[in-house]
Amino acid sequence: MLLSRQFSFVVAAFLLTLPALGQDPFATPKRAQDPFGSPRPVQDPFGGRSAANDPFAAPPTQGRPSVAAALIASDAQSDQDARQLGLSAEQFIIAELAQPVTQAFVEEPLESALRVLMDQFDMPYVIDTMALEQLGLAPDTAISVNLKNVRLRSFLNIMLGAIDCTYVIKNDALIITSNERATEMPVLRSYALPQPLGEKSEKVLNALITTVTPELWDASGGPAHAAIVEHVLVVSGTEQVHESVVEFIAQLQAAFKRSTQP
Repeated sequence: MLLSRQFSFVVAAFLLTLPALGQDPFATPKRAQDPFGSPRPVQDPFGGRSAANDPFAAPPTQGRPSVAAALIASDAQSDQDARQLGLSAEQFIIAELAQPVTQAFVEEPLESALRVLMDQFDMPYVIDTMALEQLGLAPDTAISVNLKNVRLRSFLNIMLGAIDCTYVIKNDALIITSNERATEMPVLRSYALPQPLGEKSEKVLNALITTVTPELWDASGGPAHAAIVEHVLVVSGTEQVHESVVEFIAQLQAAFKRSTQP
């Protein structure tokens, strides 16, 4: 009996040294799982792709600068910058009109001078020959102007003003026409008044039509119109009227800002 018990102990000890059922005794032992390690995330094959890696993801939406912002202080330092801002054709032209130019023309045909300027700023333009003919002018009318480091719109105002002409932004192009014809092609634009001007919108409107070339506004029998819709100023007039409006708003805003500074 003693021998039988010893044999049983030997068998039991041998069985304890055997691997578990189904386990490969020659397999590489598994690394113990780190209880503090970060589990690997399971990738969802149906999950959405990130915008950075998805070539079909829609690009982020960017707000477009307002016409007033382009007129007051253009963010574009070049025509390439202006296009990269996502400007509309009208806003692009307005931004380019704010760019500096240095140019001299001596007895240069109007059409030739315009071509030089418009090619420099990559701007589409049209000469209203019928309006020029009514003034006794033609595209080859000689003009002379010599200006350094002035804004393009100031250059055009001086050059065209000498022959009783101006420009209008219509149909995504700069139209060169007579002053009289320009009043027949008013441009409608709206300007959101900044704080605190928006709280005094009616007073702002009254100050505008009584101090900024009053003869141009309908209240004095002129062709330009202005109205207030809450804090938005709506203006219909020529490009020169709009330039005056933007300058007026900018100066008024600056004055209010100075008055609130300690």
